Amino acid sequence: MEEKSAKLEKIESQPMIRFSKKKRFFVKNVLLSAIILLIAACSDSPSTGNSNTISAEALETAIANRDWVLDQYEANDRIVTPFTNEEDLEFTVRFSSIAEPDGSIRRYAIGTNVCNAYGGDYMLQENILTLENVTEDTESCERANESSAALFARVLFAADGAPMLAVDGSQLVISSGSNQRLIFIDDDAVSLLSPVESIVETTWTVQSIQDTNGMTQVIPANAEWGVAFHIDGADSQELMAVKLGSCNSFNLEYTVSDGTLTKLGNFMFPEHGCTAIAPIQLPDLELMVYRIFSESAAFGIFKKSDDELTISTDSNGLLELVR
Repeated sequence: MEEKSAKLEKIESQPMIRFSKKKRFFVKNVLLSAIILLIAACSDSPSTGNSNTISAEALETAIANRDWVLDQYEANDRIVTPFTNEEDLEFTVRFSSIAEPDGSIRRYAIGTNVCNAYGGDYMLQENILTLENVTEDTESCERANESSAALFARVLFAADGAPMLAVDGSQLVISSGSNQRLIFIDDDAVSLLSPVESIVETTWTVQSIQDTNGMTQVIPANAEWGVAFHIDGADSQELMAVKLGSCNSFNLEYTVSDGTLTKLGNFMFPEHGCTAIAPIQLPDLELMVYRIFSESAAFGIFKKSDDELTISTDSNGLLELVR
């Protein structure tokens, strides 16, 4: 690891990176994006664009000077695969900028690809990332042929077109035009969380829910939302019981390993419902929870502390639990 750090520092310390072997990533979709933005600006009708779109300046502020480590990836099959960085298979990226003597700002990206350090200049146009003058160490990596390595190079180094960036708190998503995605998390944020290995016989209150657009809804305490993890006596199955008010509830069989909660099977609803009136009804949010647990096969599950638990999905859905 010290050798990798030395390589990255060597790349970062150069006053100006200019290498003979260049990779140019200006592509047609950059021009197309500019044309679409121009048409939208000239339109007399109100804009119906994504309200979560942020400027390149705001995006750069959100991603800069943070060590992003690969946490999950998604290939063409739309299956999200959790990923754990290892000594001989590591994927990271860091975006930084420095002021040049002439007053200009040089933006550069550095990181690790499998076992080699890489670096180059970058620019943002809206949320489109362009990397230039990229160089990489040429050390032979034993695991360079693994699927994750091919996907990382294809998406970040723009084999399928200039990648797009989206950031939400401590998560960075880099996606290609062919819907392949690299999902990174802030390394500092990772250090604050502890992977959950066992949560059997614990009960939690749902404090808030974050939808796939990054909007957070606080759940009132008297709404009676909770999650309990227990062992089913008959089959010794680990069950997660989700309670949304006085009556709405469902169970899921699950396993937990290395901070990943894997769902086994489909929803199981209690045989006997009830007719009680919930103290507070939140039908839209209840439907959102059903969708979060029905559309994902696995979830990240981490403890912030002994009394704080998070359950997250690849699509940015998030439950914050307390006890």
